[in-house]
Amino acid sequence: MTDPKPPWWREVDDAVALLVSTVNTAAGQAAREGSYVAPPNAPAPRRRRSPASLRHIAEVIRTHRLAPGATVDKDAVAQVLAGDHRIVVDPIPVIAVMHACRRIAGRPFEVADAAQIAAASARITALIEAAKAADVRAPRLLPAPRPPSALARVLRPKPAEEDAGREFVIDARPLRGRDGWPTRAAAMAVVAVLAAAIGALVTLQVAPQFATSTEAEPVADRPCAEDTAGDDLVRPEVVGPDSAAQVIEPFLDFDEMNGSARYNRYRGRTYYWGRAGSDDNVPQAGGARIRWQKAGGPWHDCPVTLAVDERDYVRTPAVATTIGGEAVRVQVCLWRQQPYRQNCTMILS
Repeated sequence: MTDPKPPWWREVDDAVALLVSTVNTAAGQAAREGSYVAPPNAPAPRRRRSPASLRHIAEVIRTHRLAPGATVDKDAVAQVLAGDHRIVVDPIPVIAVMHACRRIAGRPFEVADAAQIAAASARITALIEAAKAADVRAPRLLPAPRPPSALARVLRPKPAEEDAGREFVIDARPLRGRDGWPTRAAAMAVVAVLAAAIGALVTLQVAPQFATSTEAEPVADRPCAEDTAGDDLVRPEVVGPDSAAQVIEPFLDFDEMNGSARYNRYRGRTYYWGRAGSDDNVPQAGGARIRWQKAGGPWHDCPVTLAVDERDYVRTPAVATTIGGEAVRVQVCLWRQQPYRQNCTMILS
């Protein structure tokens, strides 16, 4: 078990979480209330784009120059929404993401809002510096080293002397009888221990060493429909249109790929699915997958492929959160074929 995080770093995490929750709230409002508008002089997209995606937020920041003196691309937007310590200490990208989300949602962004974010960012910077100083003042305490075996408690190396070979000294006082000489039992015990020690040392030096591994080999995912029945798996359009579903944030966009994980209710059950698409100007092949697993059981993989000439979104099967009367957990991934890259949500349950 790893040691718990020191209290000064927990204070940093709390301050970052407070700031990031405010920005993510604004991003959620933008996704629900806003709409996608292409940048000026850019061709209209061939398919409907989701508002407040990482790419959309980055486009708004770039179009309206909301981050003067800084470059905020969609990867930087993802870092802000995830609360990366390396970027939230700089107020410019955080303010830019917040401002862009408010603009997408059609909500005002005041000077006071920017000042509040700048103050929170400055506080995080001060807390991080204080935490680093606390790490120097209070280094981690290491447990006392334990001997590797019982033999090491009996034998210890004798301090080295000039031109002297290595010797071993018995680290125990002999038992003495009433006349002051060691008893016969004590002498026999010392001889037996010394012989066992010499034999053990020789065996360790000449015996071959074997490396063992306790890590289990990875198990391949099972087919998607295995162990399912009825409407455990359905087409996502049966559950409802993407626009009526709830989106799992942040989006899975990266490079030319864009996609997301979504869920909705259907006949009293919750269903999850994923979708994938690529940029119209730089199309890429890839796809999406949704994986599901019962507690303690194997993972099942439900992929869908996106062809390089496909200009619409492709969608995975919709997986119910209960299969065979048991709760399941799911994970949605977006992937690109060449060069291969995959971006996945956390495990959802």
